Amino acid sequence: FFSSRRRHTRFDCDWSSDVCSSDLVLNDTGSVVFRRTVAGLVRIGFGTDAFAVVDRFSFGSARVGLFSLATGELLLRAGLRAPFAVGFSPRGDRFLLASSSFGIARVRLFRTADGVPLLNQTFRDLLLVGFTPEGELLVVVTRQFGQTRVFLFSAQDGRRIL
Repeated sequence: FFSSRRRHTRFDCDWSSDVCSSDLVLNDTGSVVFRRTVAGLVRIGFGTDAFAVVDRFSFGSARVGLFSLATGELLLRAGLRAPFAVGFSPRGDRFLLASSSFGIARVRLFRTADGVPLLNQTFRDLLLVGFTPEGELLVVVTRQFGQTRVFLFSAQDGRRIL
């Protein structure tokens, strides 16, 4: 789900575990937009207007922050329980959060330019969630009552198509 289109420099890292004590993110103009100590850093990913920081919160859960690439402003903060999925659309203009607990999954889609939510829906027995290759659709696959069901949502505005 994550792309690496922006420059990212790490300091004081344990490269074998990919856990860093501090991170520095530069935007395209070379300005520092994020400098913060992040204990238990899992991953940093980049979209067109924002970047996401995922860090371990406690056993089996994580915190996700979505930040503006231009200013470093926090656009979104969310806690997720394992198993979870986070990532940007192929175009980098949408951000997906999905987490599941006790067979109920919550799928959320946000616009990266400003963190505005486009979709917030729950599903039973989630099997798969992701974007189509061009990023125009969000695909959600569930298994309900022995039947596989496919839901399609517009990545543009979050409305259900199928």
